[in-house]
Amino acid sequence: MLCVSLVSACAATDTPNPSDKTKADSAKSSGEVGDGGEQAPAKLAVKLAVASVQVIQDCPDPPEPAPSGAAHDSPPPTEPMPAQPPAAGARADPGAAARKAGPGFQQPCTQSTMQLTLAVDGDAPQTVRIAAVRLLDKQGKVVGTLGSRKPSAWVDQGYAPWDETVGKGEVKASYKLSLPDWNAVDTAIGQSSFGYMFKLEVDVEIAGEIHTVQSPEFPREEPHVIVT
Repeated sequence: MLCVSLVSACAATDTPNPSDKTKADSAKSSGEVGDGGEQAPAKLAVKLAVASVQVIQDCPDPPEPAPSGAAHDSPPPTEPMPAQPPAAGARADPGAAARKAGPGFQQPCTQSTMQLTLAVDGDAPQTVRIAAVRLLDKQGKVVGTLGSRKPSAWVDQGYAPWDETVGKGEVKASYKLSLPDWNAVDTAIGQSSFGYMFKLEVDVEIAGEIHTVQSPEFPREEPHVIVT
C-alpha cells in the first residue's frame, strides 16, 4: 500500500498543469514574450491610404534648377531671350515680330499622379519608400505595373519636393506615375482600357516594413487636346 501511495504522489508532482502550457503558448503566439523572456517590441502604428489617382499621360520632367553659382544675368529657361535692337536705318516690319514669336504650338501634357496620406505614431521620423505600384482589374487581378517618381508633399497651399520621411503629423504626398503597357492591359481585360474602372495596389515601405493599400476606383482618362 505504501508503494502505491508513493507512485501516485510522484505522478501528481511530475504532471504539468495544462492551463499553464496554454497560457505560455498564447503569450508566445501573440508576441508578448520573446524567446529569451523579454517583451517583443510593439509594431509601429501606421496610418496610410491612397487618397486619389489620375492616370492620363506620362510627361517629361522639367529640367533641374540651375546651380546657385550660375550667372544671375542669364535669363531663366522659361523666359525668351531678349531681342537684339534693330540696326540703325533698318525699316520696321510690322509682321516680323509675329513670324518670330517663339517655338511652334505644343499640346498640353497632363501628368499621371497618385496622392497618399501618411502618418505614424511616435516622435522619431520614419523613412518612406514606394516599393511597387500594380494596376488591378475589377476582379482584383494584376494587369499592369507602374513606376513612381518625384515625391512631393502639400505645404502651404502647394506641393513642394519631399524627402520621404513621415512623423506623427499627417503628410499629404503626391507621386508622379509612369504608364503601364496599355496594349497588354487591353488584352488582359478583353476590352479598351478607356472607360474601364481600375484600382491601384501600392506597396509602401515604412521603417523597413511593407504596408499594402488599394486606391479607390478610377478610369483611364483621355489626354486633353486643344483644337487649333
